[in-house]
Amino acid sequence: MATSESDFKGTDHIAIIGAGLADLVAAIALAKSGYKVTILKRDAELREYSVDGHETKKVTTDLIIGADGERSMCREILLGRPVPPKLSGYVAYRLLIESSKILEAPETSVHELVNYPSVTVWQGPESHAVSYMLDGTLNLVLFNPSASHSGAVSNLKPEFDDGKELRSQFVEWEPRIQALLKLMTDCIKWEILETEELKEWVHPDRRFVLLGDSAHAMLPFLSQGAAMALESALFLCQLVSKATTPTQIAPLLQIWNKQRESRVRKVVEGSKTMDRFWHSPHTAGLPEASRPKNVLADPQFQMWLLGYDVGEDAQKAWEVFQNSSPSS
Repeated sequence: MATSESDFKGTDHIAIIGAGLADLVAAIALAKSGYKVTILKRDAELREYSVDGHETKKVTTDLIIGADGERSMCREILLGRPVPPKLSGYVAYRLLIESSKILEAPETSVHELVNYPSVTVWQGPESHAVSYMLDGTLNLVLFNPSASHSGAVSNLKPEFDDGKELRSQFVEWEPRIQALLKLMTDCIKWEILETEELKEWVHPDRRFVLLGDSAHAMLPFLSQGAAMALESALFLCQLVSKATTPTQIAPLLQIWNKQRESRVRKVVEGSKTMDRFWHSPHTAGLPEASRPKNVLADPQFQMWLLGYDVGEDAQKAWEVFQNSSPSS
């Protein structure tokens, strides 16, 4: 392994297992900084791709980034034990409805969802729904208690559904929900999964890390799962890209783990708090202090969550590392 800034990035090889948004961002950023990067896409079997998408044959690597999602094979390898995801007790349904179809609906109350686009949330007993416009299409996601038993997951994956069960479950909801469900031809249905919370995302040999849902899958009730994966990917890339010698990589991975785990843990707790807020039954008559908290209505939490600058945080971490490292 080379030891000078001028050549070690060109010879050090990073393999990324996964093919989601966060790991592709990491691959591109690391490749641009000079590292040799290979993506191992996990389908029915592991397939190997270079960062430009061409299939390769064999990988010898200096660092492995496991980003293979909530059903992660990498998580089990890093921890040395089975850690399958578990059913959370919720099922989600996603409908995509073209705006033109909504505007043609006889129920004129739904027209405002297109004409005045915003995020709209409906809350009901143990369930909630949220809608927003995406490039001329209304995205409607509904959450409901799952009929599946809680416990370990085998091969549950998102699947197309005819929506009959969904219509029956939301039959007494607000008229706009009923109008939108009438426009549905089909939907995508999936079980919401939970994973064990991990404090350590870095293998003891400092050559193997977990990224995104493989490290910190969370309930979707803050809508921050993808955002946390991207933050973690960018933070990791910024630190590793600043390394000037191979020996700096291991301590930088530890700094990344510590900094990101503390933030992600707070977001995971916030998602659980929003679960209680959205889905706790029979809270209308309770005193405000006894009701589940809506953390999204807290201005300080909003600023902490949405005002975060991952580049600034990574730069501060790098400066602390430089000031504390005897070799800097």
